[in-house]
Amino acid sequence: MKKKLFLSVLFVFQLLSTHASHIVGGEIEMLYLRTGAYRFNINLYFDATNGRPQAEDQNITIYIFRKSDNILMGQFRSPQVAKNFISYTNPNCSNTTLGLRTYLIQYSTDVLLNTGSFNDPQGYYVVWERCCRNSVISNLFSPGTTGSIFYLEIPPIVVDNQLTINSSPSFAPLKSDYICVNKPFVFDFSGKDADGDSLAYSLVTPLAGFGMPGNALPVSVGSSNYPLVSLLPGYSDKNLIPGSTPLSINPLTGRLFVVANRLGLYVFCVQVDEFRKGKRIGRVRRDFQFEVVDCPAISKPEIFFREQSKSIFYKKGEIVRIPQGAEKCFTILLTDKDLLQRVSLSAKGLNFDDKSISLTPNEFTVSKQNDTLRVKVCLDKCAESTNGQPMVLELIAADESCPQPLFDTLTVRLNVEPAQNRKPRASTNLTTNLVNARVDNALSFKVLGDDTDNDDLTLDAFGRGFTLAQVGMKFSSVAGKGAVNQVFGWTPPCAAGIKENYTVDFVVTDTRCGRNQKDTVTVDFKVSYRKGVPPVISTLLNTKIVNYRLSSDQDPLFKFDVLGNDRDADQITVTAKGRGFELPSVGMRFQSKTAVASLSAPFEWQPDCSLLNGRQNRELVVDFVLEDNSCGPIKTDTLAMKFVLDDVFIDFNLKPNNVITPNGDGQNDCFGLGSLPPDNCVLKFNKIVFFNRWGLQVFETTDKGFKWCADNLPGGEYYYYVQYSSITYKGLLTVIK
Repeated sequence: MKKKLFLSVLFVFQLLSTHASHIVGGEIEMLYLRTGAYRFNINLYFDATNGRPQAEDQNITIYIFRKSDNILMGQFRSPQVAKNFISYTNPNCSNTTLGLRTYLIQYSTDVLLNTGSFNDPQGYYVVWERCCRNSVISNLFSPGTTGSIFYLEIPPIVVDNQLTINSSPSFAPLKSDYICVNKPFVFDFSGKDADGDSLAYSLVTPLAGFGMPGNALPVSVGSSNYPLVSLLPGYSDKNLIPGSTPLSINPLTGRLFVVANRLGLYVFCVQVDEFRKGKRIGRVRRDFQFEVVDCPAISKPEIFFREQSKSIFYKKGEIVRIPQGAEKCFTILLTDKDLLQRVSLSAKGLNFDDKSISLTPNEFTVSKQNDTLRVKVCLDKCAESTNGQPMVLELIAADESCPQPLFDTLTVRLNVEPAQNRKPRASTNLTTNLVNARVDNALSFKVLGDDTDNDDLTLDAFGRGFTLAQVGMKFSSVAGKGAVNQVFGWTPPCAAGIKENYTVDFVVTDTRCGRNQKDTVTVDFKVSYRKGVPPVISTLLNTKIVNYRLSSDQDPLFKFDVLGNDRDADQITVTAKGRGFELPSVGMRFQSKTAVASLSAPFEWQPDCSLLNGRQNRELVVDFVLEDNSCGPIKTDTLAMKFVLDDVFIDFNLKPNNVITPNGDGQNDCFGLGSLPPDNCVLKFNKIVFFNRWGLQVFETTDKGFKWCADNLPGGEYYYYVQYSSITYKGLLTVIK
């Protein structure tokens, strides 16, 4: 009997060691890395006081299911990567708790998901289950045997063939704060979304999942309705932490608020829905718990303000007037009834920049009853009311009460009359703001800016329709206080595109507190230059069309001189450019040339059959351009030469003699074809061959101008053919002797 009892006790101990109540809460996060690659982080909040170390897992298994049918899509192992205590908002408060301490244990792993497999429109969910929860939770039935499920919904990776880039909301690190009974408690439970999606917060009943003692790490199964925890009677989503004001959450900010009226440890769950373009695309659940304790009575700090000329303290809604030119400072009083409390003061501009506020001093420690600190609150010189609206300043006093600082807030409305800002003045030392500028002649003048308010000034210059650097104008922006000046310099260049008229605006700007005043002085420039006579280009050909016929019987090199003249004796340069081709590619040679007053530049062309590429003819146009170095609007002359290239036409309509009488009388003694057509690019003369009537070759020559007299051959009929590269002409000749 004793043996059975011992075995039963051992079994119970092993069972408790296995499931070990320890879970405070947690959540799953998903971070997009690149297409198909994600990082999954699991944050587990672990009861460091009541939890058993045996329940701390070094590796866990996470499961992904498809929402439409709860089919398992995959699972992956995730190792533990960090373990740290959760701190308190005020670290000095930890000793006043009832001993509850919490670890944050983090697991993380990177996963590749197939984009072709994760495209179901209803999306997917990620889960991890673990048993068991903290055994001392006050609002659950049998919490030490109740499991927990970490739950995250994610959208499909691909929707309508478009990649969905999405990370789940990420939460700020939690604080291990506790709640004082019957005292207001505020806690920020908000998250941030890296994709700019909208977040909506709500309180829901935590999930229990399928984990249980003896099966603390179950293999997850897909479900559309995971089991909820069993709340004790009187508890619900609306009353997870009971009180005069039960636990609630702001659906837009994620800020928790409660005035609890019952001691205990309470678990709750915040559900965060993620929306994009009005459609919910994701959801994450975050479990956590707060302890409600009986705290010692404490007082909040207090702020008082009384204007110097008044006997009563400032009341909410009043407007304090600070006249123009007066010191923008006032004094407030700060106190706290609790001795040895350190009280700090901060300020917030509700409708203006906080950086303009200074507090001297901004903290003190209460050393005696009615100890009061006088704080000088000052605004900087740029702080002014705008559009007739008062500046709203919020002063916040905070002590070091536990578990969270207690606050007092004083909102002061200030009418700070703006100081007059007179307009600065821009000017030059020119007698007139119309400047006559001559090409290649340097000019300069001084530009000035001054301000009677002695404000900070900047002086800049802007060309109308151009930048100063484009035309060689020199002016550097300059800054100063009260007065500035800078030298403008320009030597109008003799360059292509130079215009006759330019306008430059010189702008002086005062930079008082971002409410700037400007003044502009405008200078017009009229550019003059010598307007010479344009140069003239010509050739000795007396024609602008060159006809060139390819023939083996003519000189293949064609050449002429391009002539240039300038009546003003300017420097001139001649260039040539083919329309749609480079000159060397078609056998043309021309070298640009520069000279003074006149020049002659040779042009050569040596075409060949390759230019025709099987065609009968081809036209090429070359533009010869002569340019002088004057600054006038017309400084060039152009000669367009057309080159027409033709192939030789070969006519084989031959009508030679068909009878010869080689008797030495000088009359019709020999046979010849006269002057055969010259070769062209397609047809080239090869040879002529004679045969007797028995088909024996009796004569052959490659000479176009041959004479055949049938020497040493008998009279009779002879046959011949004239052979070109691709055609043959045949004939019959009778020899009479």
